[in-house]
Amino acid sequence: MRLLNACLSLVGAAAILIVILVGVIIVVPRACPGGDGWRARQAAAAEQELAYLRTEIPEVKWVRFDGNECIVAFDPIPNDLHLIVTTAALNGNRAIGFGYHVWAVSARLADREWEPGEPGLVAAATARHGKITDYLGP
Repeated sequence: MRLLNACLSLVGAAAILIVILVGVIIVVPRACPGGDGWRARQAAAAEQELAYLRTEIPEVKWVRFDGNECIVAFDPIPNDLHLIVTTAALNGNRAIGFGYHVWAVSARLADREWEPGEPGLVAAATARHGKITDYLGP
């Protein structure tokens, strides 16, 4: 009888451990940066917050969102580029609660597959903790 009780309690403990492990496998990656779907959720939140780039600024030709990054193509380059890029970085940072990078590129030199380091960069800004931490450009 003791052996049966010991086996049942061991099976019960193993079942609880399995439930905990399944919970960790499913829940933790979704809550952590870099987890499954994290980049997509961050991009969607930033896209909603930065929708004005497409509608309010006539020089913007296209915008691409990817996690905590936004690439904005301009043609022609606006005089208030610094203000546009830094404001977008701050708004993106506020939307996702994480460091946010905005890359401004020339639509004449860069296509939608543009990546940092390729020709066409005009300006870039990074916002962290509600402040601009890096700026490159005019």
